[in-house]
Amino acid sequence: ATTRPETMLGDVAVAVHPEDARYKHLIGASIALPLSDRTIPIIADEFVEHNPVPGQGPGREGVKHRVRALREAFPDVRFVLDEVVAENDIVAVRYRWEGTHSGTFLGIPATGRRAAVRGMDFYRFKNGRIAEHWDNMDELSMLTQLGDLG
Repeated sequence: ATTRPETMLGDVAVAVHPEDARYKHLIGASIALPLSDRTIPIIADEFVEHNPVPGQGPGREGVKHRVRALREAFPDVRFVLDEVVAENDIVAVRYRWEGTHSGTFLGIPATGRRAAVRGMDFYRFKNGRIAEHWDNMDELSMLTQLGDLG
């Protein structure tokens, strides 16, 4: 889950790490989202997505949905890793992707326009698997390129 209003409206659950004593007692409970007048569950998941997109479910399944939605909306998407830096259990990636907007993405109907988007991701690994992910994508540039800023 997130605290950004534009993504809170699409959250379907709040994921907490099952071993985090601060939140363990909340697993199985629900939380009210006052902006959308909805109640969503609090679930346990070892993977934490810190910046979900609207409608993205929690955990690894949510990430699969996010990637599938991007590939459906931009079937020719191509990622380029500009820089990768690793220290201890953290990997930082500076990337760019480009593709043709051929399907609905984040509620925006297909425009047929090309988009080139830059971003930076941070991944924390645990036991050889991604445990946490933070994403910072240039959404303003993407929306401008898709003509969705009015």
